[in-house]
Amino acid sequence: GFQYLKSTWLASKDKKKYDPSCFVKGRCEPCHIRNIIEMLAGIHNVDVETVSRLVYNNTMRAFYPKEYEVSNGDPYGALCSKESSSS
Repeated sequence: GFQYLKSTWLASKDKKKYDPSCFVKGRCEPCHIRNIIEMLAGIHNVDVETVSRLVYNNTMRAFYPKEYEVSNGDPYGALCSKESSSS
């Protein structure tokens, strides 16, 4: 899946050699989700924005179900249901 990665990252260092401009080696940082999204988009041959919207939609349903219900789903609901029905 590495051929699908488009973003570049700063260097990583061992946590004993902490540098605020680098990632800590071996740590899963929240910003690394972009790598996962780029890989999934490439593997499934869809654009990065579509995968991002699907991740957002699933996150809202899993962790914020009340807010998700109040908003009648998220603003990306139509896209997500279209993507789901084509699988």
